[in-house]
Amino acid sequence: VQRGVLLVLFATTLTVSLCEVTTRLMSPGLATRLMASAVEVLAIVAILCFAVLCFSTAHLLPRTAQTANPIPPAVVEALARGKPSELPSRNLEGDDGRTYCVRCMVWRPSGVKSHHCRVCNRCCVHFDHHCHILGRCIAGSGVRGNLLPFRLLLVSTAVGVLLCLVTVLVGAMRLLDVPEPGAA
Repeated sequence: VQRGVLLVLFATTLTVSLCEVTTRLMSPGLATRLMASAVEVLAIVAILCFAVLCFSTAHLLPRTAQTANPIPPAVVEALARGKPSELPSRNLEGDDGRTYCVRCMVWRPSGVKSHHCRVCNRCCVHFDHHCHILGRCIAGSGVRGNLLPFRLLLVSTAVGVLLCLVTVLVGAMRLLDVPEPGAA
């Protein structure tokens, strides 16, 4: 998560600072001010999405009495012998369509794409991937989970960087007295 915090803060600070310097010193004007304001809004969106990513747990399967029981007989036998190494190597199928994760020891819901993340050592519903930069599993469906904020973070970052580059380019053109395309 620390790398993610540093990356998001660095990218937002850099793009907003470059736009502000361009707008205030190189090319004061409505066009650059509008682009700089859009970059600032996108930076706020990126920071909010990152905060949601850090605190969202809706995609994680909790270990509760309902999700952990009943423990399959093969697991009970291996644990009773005191040999966890003899646990089944594959997830177990239940009669009701659910699967039992032998690593998390939870029943996964039927009809839902679930996956055990080997980095986080947790099961997630609607698992997409584990993001090593943000240190989080990215999973979810619709507004549930953190996949939507992850995608919004990527889009807001890409658009913000692009707008920042355009703002700096316009400022550099004005600073060098290069006429803008279409200017008479």
